[in-house]
Amino acid sequence: MGASLEAAGIAGCFDGAMRWCDNPEMISRTHFARHLVDSGAVKDMRTVFRKYLTPGKPGYVSHQWASLEDAVGWIVGAGGMAVIAHPGRYDMGRTLIERLILDFQAAGGQGIEVASGSHSLDDMHKFALHADRHGLYASSGSDFHARARAGATSATPRTCRPSAGRSGASWKRASSGPLTDTTRTRTWRNSS
Repeated sequence: MGASLEAAGIAGCFDGAMRWCDNPEMISRTHFARHLVDSGAVKDMRTVFRKYLTPGKPGYVSHQWASLEDAVGWIVGAGGMAVIAHPGRYDMGRTLIERLILDFQAAGGQGIEVASGSHSLDDMHKFALHADRHGLYASSGSDFHARARAGATSATPRTCRPSAGRSGASWKRASSGPLTDTTRTRTWRNSS
């Protein structure tokens, strides 16, 4: 990615991105994007992705995703709860999102992010209905990609009720639910 951006005329991208990354094995598009904004090459993160880091753009590097089954298995195997993150960002119609949810549940997935910074109010209500219809936990997440946004979450629809404490820094097991990290993602169980 750094070499591609250099070839597009933006010097020092890799070193600049590394200033935002604690682990060179985990460098990502977000680190390059932060560098490009910080250096003044572009005005904001949205512009970086639109201009440089999406398919067909000079800094785009294709990548391989884990299978749904593998990803869910790793999360559950590590003691976590697999949640479909910000589903409103995926370019899927009603049929595809239903298929995703069914496949996700078959793989062991248990939740869906209802409230996210990238979801509209309509999205939140739509995904709250999906959570209720499929018996999924509904989460409200900060999508923690930047320290400045740590813990910042959107409100969940009134149809969602908490299954665990609303504050605290430790892992807690709700009497009716899975483990939840209440400092990063609030997990809710829809009431019927």
